[in-house]
Amino acid sequence: MKILIFGASGSGTTTLAKELACKSNFVHLDADDYYWKQTKNPYTEKVPLYKRNENIKKDFFKHENVVVRVLW
Repeated sequence: MKILIFGASGSGTTTLAKELACKSNFVHLDADDYYWKQTKNPYTEKVPLYKRNENIKKDFFKHENVVVRVLW
């Protein structure tokens, strides 16, 4: 099963997705982890579109049961 959680930043979607994944033993994927490069100052450099799509699709299809927090 694939569950997608949509919402604006700061609206609690990450908290909801993490909790739902925890309670259901699903894998939690957060779009921010694929969208932004890991840098000293977070959320300042984007991963190229082709690469982020490639990475999230790989993880999305690797697991049967996932909860994804999607960027709005």
